[in-house]
Amino acid sequence: MLTVAGLAVAYVPWVAACVSAAGGGGGLAQNIGWIGRPGPNDLVELFALFNQPFYFRQSSADPLFVRVGALLGLLLVGLPVVALLFERVRRRGEGDEEGKPVAFLLTFTLLPIALAFVASYVLPQSVWGTRHLIVAAGPYALLAGSALGRLRPAWLRAAALLLLGCWLALVGALNLVRREPAHVWCAWEGLAASAARDEAGAGVVYAFEDLVAYHLWFALSGSGRFRVASVKGAPGVAEDPAYFLPRDFRDVSVATTDALDGERFWAAFRDADWDESRQPLKLIKERGYRAERVYEASAQGQRAFLVLFVRAGG
Repeated sequence: MLTVAGLAVAYVPWVAACVSAAGGGGGLAQNIGWIGRPGPNDLVELFALFNQPFYFRQSSADPLFVRVGALLGLLLVGLPVVALLFERVRRRGEGDEEGKPVAFLLTFTLLPIALAFVASYVLPQSVWGTRHLIVAAGPYALLAGSALGRLRPAWLRAAALLLLGCWLALVGALNLVRREPAHVWCAWEGLAASAARDEAGAGVVYAFEDLVAYHLWFALSGSGRFRVASVKGAPGVAEDPAYFLPRDFRDVSVATTDALDGERFWAAFRDADWDESRQPLKLIKERGYRAERVYEASAQGQRAFLVLFVRAGG
């Protein structure tokens, strides 16, 4: 009780900061609006990550989990855990003292997950997140270790541990030698540099995502020739709510599609390919503009475009 009381006191400043942030400018939804309410797929993803080593999603373009790794994790880790739990249930009425540690670990594995799942539907904003549930990974790892250590017969336990060890060593080695992928958000600095070197490089840059606008502002802030704006409400343009402009940040203005006017402007967007039937290219073309300069970069199966548009016929 004293330990819990100490933790409660230690969290008081954090709670006060959250209450203060929630009081102005849209509340905490700005910070956690990207978290969706969980479903069956989220539970599968969570336990797949528990069972496989060295993998985490660094980008929304990455897969939820490595399919081959998820299958191996289920076979080498998940099935022994299921077998242990089945055995504990079967021997529940026999006064088995070995069942208490298993129940203890199972409680601390499932309780945080269940609380987060229910809270995500009861609260106005979902609080579910695989990285937020790392607290359940420790008890689950202990439970998996106990399950592997109790496999019978001995040859099965030795074979399972040997396969698991080889798998961990192989995946660890692959992670050490593999090259980090080029993320699409890293492309904007190079594109901004190209635009700044362009003799026509000046004016307003309209970005259709807050993250893109923020990167362009950072890359172009030293030139003094550009003003960056984030366009909201463009039809057919999806924005990842995990990224947003900081509170009270005024160096990037917020605009609507009505701001796409004048003789010339720059537009920054990303897509799988240059397709004038898709937004925002379609919207800009319908406004009577043509592409004068096109700078682009490819990463993660996407293409980032920084384009100078001028009024057609001008």
